[in-house]
Amino acid sequence: MTVSSGGHGDDPQNEFEDDGHMADDDNDLEATRILPMRTSAPATPGSVIGTSSETDPDSDADDEKTYFMPTGAEQQDVEPSFNPTVGWLVILDGPGRGEHCSVYYGQNSIGRGEQQRIRLNFGDARITRDTHAFLIYDDLARKYFLRDNGKANLVRLNNVAVMAPTEIKDRDIIKIGETEMLFVALCGPDFDWLEGDDGPNTGTEA
Repeated sequence: MTVSSGGHGDDPQNEFEDDGHMADDDNDLEATRILPMRTSAPATPGSVIGTSSETDPDSDADDEKTYFMPTGAEQQDVEPSFNPTVGWLVILDGPGRGEHCSVYYGQNSIGRGEQQRIRLNFGDARITRDTHAFLIYDDLARKYFLRDNGKANLVRLNNVAVMAPTEIKDRDIIKIGETEMLFVALCGPDFDWLEGDDGPNTGTEA
């Protein structure tokens, strides 16, 4: 039996080799199409052309931080990191009795976790690690407010449950779980750090 041949028909092995070579060529072309073109164009300020797993030792780590800026500071020459104490919570009863925590401008989250601005990590497990409540100082109104954050253990102000944002005043009593705290205000109608006063009125003269 005679088999006629044409082209590579008389050599099946060569036919497969040619097909394979063509497939490789197609893959190479496809790879060329989907790979991004590399460029040596310099980066412009504010642009991102890639990421790096290495840290630039000359970079300023503070650029990655976010600072709180009091509302009234916009019109004054105040450093972004200026965040003075505006009051205190002094623990009167419960775990941590005798300790105190500073209160700052804006919203002060209260809880046991490390991320809380007011960290009550003295052993009272009835205070949640995440935000249990907020103590707020409004520097425009120069007033303080207490706000519950919906946890199972209620927040109480002068023995009354806080069900909505409520104004608090100097020497009010706040209770969360087994922890009872005295609120002491520093800033207010008579003094604020952003006002440029010499200091709070202590009621005494030099």
